[in-house]
Amino acid sequence: MADNMAEAGNRIADDAKSAAAEAKSTAANMAGKAKDYASQYAGQAKEYAQQGYEYAADKTKQVRDSTQGYIEENPWYAIGIALGVGVLVGLMLRGGRD
Repeated sequence: MADNMAEAGNRIADDAKSAAAEAKSTAANMAGKAKDYASQYAGQAKEYAQQGYEYAADKTKQVRDSTQGYIEENPWYAIGIALGVGVLVGLMLRGGRD
């Protein structure tokens, strides 16, 4: 009977070792997949950010070119607008002081 108990204990220990090895292998496999997914999504996020940056840079250049063209065509209007904005900012900064 003691031999049967020892054999059962050994089988249980062997089964536990096999289960632990399988769990370790499965965990390593899942970690590898998670790393691959993270890399893939990080690459996509980088690509989207680059596209957003390029879009913003293009729009900024268009606005700059448009503004520069307007100023070159209407320099006195541009000076008047700048003067008006300066007066308004000055009044706002002055506040309620008399």
